[in-house]
Amino acid sequence: MGDFRLTFDRAGGMGDRFEIAYGAYRMRQSQCFLKSEGKLRCTTCHDPHNIPRGETATARYNAVCRDCHPLPQIVSSGAHNAGANCISCHMPKRRTGDAVHVVMTDHLIQRRQPAGDLLAEKLEVRESPETAYRGEVVLYYPAKLAGTGESSLYLALAQILEWSNLKNGLPQLAGLLEKYRPQRADFYADLADGLTASGQLAKAIPYFEEAARRAPDSAIIVRKLGSAQMEAGQLARAEATLRRAIALAPEDAGAWGMLGQVLWRENGNAAAKTALGKAISFDPEFPQWHDSLGTLLLTEGDAAAAEKEFREAVRIQPGNAKLRSNLASLLASRNQIAEARYQFEQSVRLKPDFAEARLNYARMLGLIQETGEAEKQVQAAIAADPNMAGAHQLWGALLATRGDLEGAKSELQTAVRLQPDLWRAHFELGVVLGRVRDYAGAEEHLKLAAQGTDPDAKASAQQLLQKLGR
Repeated sequence: MGDFRLTFDRAGGMGDRFEIAYGAYRMRQSQCFLKSEGKLRCTTCHDPHNIPRGETATARYNAVCRDCHPLPQIVSSGAHNAGANCISCHMPKRRTGDAVHVVMTDHLIQRRQPAGDLLAEKLEVRESPETAYRGEVVLYYPAKLAGTGESSLYLALAQILEWSNLKNGLPQLAGLLEKYRPQRADFYADLADGLTASGQLAKAIPYFEEAARRAPDSAIIVRKLGSAQMEAGQLARAEATLRRAIALAPEDAGAWGMLGQVLWRENGNAAAKTALGKAISFDPEFPQWHDSLGTLLLTEGDAAAAEKEFREAVRIQPGNAKLRSNLASLLASRNQIAEARYQFEQSVRLKPDFAEARLNYARMLGLIQETGEAEKQVQAAIAADPNMAGAHQLWGALLATRGDLEGAKSELQTAVRLQPDLWRAHFELGVVLGRVRDYAGAEEHLKLAAQGTDPDAKASAQQLLQKLGR
């Protein structure tokens, strides 16, 4: 296997971590395996073409154990009791850590059974950047590689493929690429992916370009280059690159979807809708294309068609908090309050720190006069993202409504500091300052709102300034 596949492990190993696909990994930790000098293999016990079940399986596996550990001798020596079921003690069934409703046989052959209830229920640990392994990875199989430049490249590449060790792996791989200049495009594309993941998009693009030069017929690499150009705001270049990717792979839904997003940003709505429609036709079960098309349709005022796309996105991926929040906001705008409430609740349940969803939920609750619940949601939004100006603006407005003018002033001042062009906050701050008799400050913020681009805030500010004779 080592001739065509390299396997890596966490530095220090996995400890007692037990997961579904860990049979071979755990067996290779066993003293039985280590002392067999490679003779103990999966096929020593398992015939993939003839898999026994039940008592037949138990008898088969116990017989394999007794090939090396004859029961009469070890019982007579006092080293073992008379029980004949080796695997129930030395290879017990355990609940897995990655899929907590699954029970598997632990292939780590141990002298004594681990303590505790191995079948006890476990709490699921959600995968996230906080729970993922972050640290060095080391070669696992084969145990050694030839001392070549290619071996060094693969070891450096392993550090970044799952973002495990970006801090050390990125400069290491970049230095090796400069030193050895390998022909394979994948090294450059993977480094670019790692740089993108670490927020270094400007550094990533030249490596994507180098990868595309080395593999000009790779639709995947060309599409990745186009995606990076789009994220960097290089829209004209991104459009050309993505059209090139589509020429290489006309049914590549990803390239069509990204092209649609680029065209939309370039104000080519009609062409964008066509491209997103193509993406959906080639991959109808990818929710993001439905969500993008729905958002585009909503900006054009076609709320009914947008709702259809948002619902389809949620159907495909009901566990996506953002998709549910988008549907909820649309439903709220269409006065479908009961279902909007349900979708908002699902969104924040799935992602409790989703500040945007909580803010939009608070806005809806405020509009239907559920002020207490609105306050809870907007406070949760601020706790999740203290730099969200809109949340401070809404919290300030709610505080002003309940008569807490000092609290309102503080929140609204924070809002305009975080986002100076938040004209609604300037207007509301002007009103609050007037109520606390800071007339100079009130006039300043009302004039800013009157000169802004928010039509409602502008009209309200101009009207109030006229009343004040300003």
